[in-house]
Amino acid sequence: MSELMKVTDLKKYFPMKNGVVKAVDKVSFSVEEGETLGIVGESGCGKTTCGRTCIGMYRKTEGSVMYRGREVEEYRKKDRMEFAGHVQCIFQDPYASLDPRMKAGELVAEGIRLHQIGKTPKECEEMAAELLEKVGLSARDRNRYPNEFSGGQRQRIGIARALSVNPEFVFCDEPISALDVSVQAQIMNLLLELQEEKHLTYMFVSHDISMVRHLSNRIAVFYMGKIVEIANTEELCGHPEHPYTKLLFSSVPVSDPVEERKRKKIKGYGDPLGDRISKEGCVFQDRCPYADADCAVFDGILTEIAPGHQTACPKAAGKER
Repeated sequence: MSELMKVTDLKKYFPMKNGVVKAVDKVSFSVEEGETLGIVGESGCGKTTCGRTCIGMYRKTEGSVMYRGREVEEYRKKDRMEFAGHVQCIFQDPYASLDPRMKAGELVAEGIRLHQIGKTPKECEEMAAELLEKVGLSARDRNRYPNEFSGGQRQRIGIARALSVNPEFVFCDEPISALDVSVQAQIMNLLLELQEEKHLTYMFVSHDISMVRHLSNRIAVFYMGKIVEIANTEELCGHPEHPYTKLLFSSVPVSDPVEERKRKKIKGYGDPLGDRISKEGCVFQDRCPYADADCAVFDGILTEIAPGHQTACPKAAGKER
């Protein structure tokens, strides 16, 4: 696989009256062609802001985002339409992301028309109907308005709309969090089927680590605007090293007693959260039961502790596997 996107020391700060909010604070990672990179973390940790900055929806504060060797900011200024043909987004809220005044067919055909994929209005309409069928709706649904669909059906329209321009990279911004549990599995399976069929690359953002675990080849764990751990899915789930990653796994309910016993073997499972030590150093030290004076001066740089497995915990980085 070749490298599709490379992010280096990315920062996105939002100015406030009393200072700045460091939504994304010097993060670095890459996305390989054909893979799914999962980004997981609690609400407000900066994962969505990171993804939106990577695809040019937000302007970066500092750092670099390269897409196929070219800076995304250059696309934003000169070739925005070309970039939109390569990169698309599936939004979190299927109720707010669709124009209620447009029919489903019009919503999907809009991208086909703007990017001149269809040569005539009739051809655009036919292609839109075909895409709606591809995502599990019917061609007749193209004449219905968004308010006539359920939440899961609306999200299918959003997926069809994202795929209408034949992208190669799709940023999935918590696309299932607003849906019923019974519908979430359907949308996840649809995303996997479309990825295999169309050779798509996903950046999948979610606060639900079990969903990310199911969909992703690699997982990056976000906390307070920083990546605290990143590894392939099997490695991260089998050997979580950062205390925050362990806390995430310990919070996922399971019904399998064997899995529960395995989880309790993870050091730190069930330990109480620590007291605040300092605002400097490791971003997790105010909640970490293992924090000490060394954590207050830690620079937060990711350190490789196994092939492809990086962590920002100084204690995990300093020990032998």
